[in-house]
Amino acid sequence: MPDLLKNKNEIILDFQTLRSNPNTIPIDCVLIYKKLLNQLIGHYKTVINDILLNCTNLTLPIETNILENYLVGFKFEYQPFVSLNPSKEGSFDYLQEEGKVIIKYNSFSTINRQRFTKVHEIFHFVQRLDPQFLNFIDDLVLNSNLPPIVITKLIERSADKATSMYLMPENYFYNKYKDLAVRNENFGETSLKELAQTFMVCPKTAFIRLKEIGILVPQLQTIYQ
Repeated sequence: MPDLLKNKNEIILDFQTLRSNPNTIPIDCVLIYKKLLNQLIGHYKTVINDILLNCTNLTLPIETNILENYLVGFKFEYQPFVSLNPSKEGSFDYLQEEGKVIIKYNSFSTINRQRFTKVHEIFHFVQRLDPQFLNFIDDLVLNSNLPPIVITKLIERSADKATSMYLMPENYFYNKYKDLAVRNENFGETSLKELAQTFMVCPKTAFIRLKEIGILVPQLQTIYQ
């Protein structure tokens, strides 16, 4: 996605206010929210395919360095903090004069969660560089009657979905699932944990990703719903 890097010095939106609202989505907005989120997922699926195609030596688990290399001209620094509040997982700051992106993550969280948070925050930075995404959000803010919480959730959940697609690319993820299903003759909780370990995510995140790519495992539904 070449346009992503054209305006790296023109960070034009501040998401902090939108991202701070903890309220839930109004019932009458649920359908439009899902429709808009699916549009963003489709967009970032294309972006991530582009990012991974530019990687000539992709190994599992996928780390942040592929994203960092894609975002040419920026420096990344990771700073831990400690919080017992599970809602405080991370944030980022951009020091424009230095071209430095500071990713802050909760070191009290599990290693897998820290890794997810780092990628998630990088994708929030990517959102600020992405003209198509910015135009999409600007249009909602200026030309729709959607309450701020819906736009908040779109920003946050699209970063979540982008992170999952990046850490668990569909082809690699499906092939590993298929290998485990054949080897173990039945894909159950043990197989799911091995799948999650391969990609360094928690089992619930791997379970959700399976559903996203169209694989349903009913016997695990009650455990990871």
